[in-house]
Amino acid sequence: FDKAWEEGTMFLLTMHPHVIGHRSRIIALEGLIEHMKSRDGVWFGTHEAAARWVRKQAGMD
Repeated sequence: FDKAWEEGTMFLLTMHPHVIGHRSRIIALEGLIEHMKSRDGVWFGTHEAAARWVRKQAGMD
């Protein structure tokens, strides 16, 4: 995440329930989310919302 944030690019995290659903991993995920929220300009969105944003920036909408 930090490198993507420094470069101003997108960070995509794919989570599979059978992997991320363990207690220890949930704690790590919560820590990552809190860290991400502490940075300026971070936006959490769905794939659809990101696609809409890209289309708008490209003048396609």
